Amino acid sequence: MMNECPMCANKVETRSVPKYHYRESGLDNIWLEGGVIETICPACKHRLVAVLKEQQLLQLIARDLLMRPGFLTGKEIRYLRKACGLTQAELAEQLHLDRRETVAEWEGQEEAKRAQGWEYALRAVLLESFEATLSKDNHLSSAQDAELTKFREAFAAAYSEFFAKQKKPPKVLRFTKRRDWQRPAPGRKAA
Repeated sequence: MMNECPMCANKVETRSVPKYHYRESGLDNIWLEGGVIETICPACKHRLVAVLKEQQLLQLIARDLLMRPGFLTGKEIRYLRKACGLTQAELAEQLHLDRRETVAEWEGQEEAKRAQGWEYALRAVLLESFEATLSKDNHLSSAQDAELTKFREAFAAAYSEFFAKQKKPPKVLRFTKRRDWQRPAPGRKAA
């Protein structure tokens, strides 16, 4: 623990914070119960907040966002993209989007305005990138890892099922004797 203020070198007071609004995450709805230490200098009023096991906390937030049902908000997409170490351009490229601005637009939205298919694709890319990040520097507990693995398996099944239902039968076009492409007449099978 710090005994002196880094600003004025006076002795500091330290206390445990029972409930803390963790705005530093960039998300509005993260509240921590315990695990937060606040240091205040009585002389210059400099305040320092330390979150215990912060790397684990940041990865746990990312994991929980990925596992949460429903559409991701713009702030959640930004948080996950940064947790995966991706730029907007890199995420757009992995999603096969033509423009980086599409990711920027999604991150600026309070409510999702994208199709369900894009939500599945977005989560698939973020989940893969997050797991790659964890393979290099994992702070999650083994139980938290096991929950993520179980989720990945369920997500893969839901992803496959969703996109299997989206397949539309190919449109049949016939090259006619008149050397024009056209659709077959209703009720007739293409040769």
